[in-house]
Amino acid sequence: QRPEDRDAAMVLQCATRSRAARVEVGRVRTRAAQVELENVSALRIQSKTRQRRAQAEVGARRQKKQEAAAVTLQSSIRTRQSKAVANEKRQERREQNEAALRLQTSTRKR
Repeated sequence: QRPEDRDAAMVLQCATRSRAARVEVGRVRTRAAQVELENVSALRIQSKTRQRRAQAEVGARRQKKQEAAAVTLQSSIRTRQSKAVANEKRQERREQNEAALRLQTSTRKR
């Protein structure tokens, strides 16, 4: 082979390798971009899942608080009602005792 032919062949090989390298770099970059998009999508899905779980937990805690508050309120209402009933009974007994005393004193005076 002549030196010019060898030089031309080397130039062609170099150009071909360079083009193949550029194509391969493009493929690698495209794959990296796809992986990045997949990672971003996975992170979004994870964050949405975490957000849903957190919201569910907050809702459950809120419900427990409301239930505890309702129990406390019911207990205090029952306590007030039972105190009111006890006071009414006490008042009735006083009135009955007073009426009995009046009756006794009125029968003694006769």
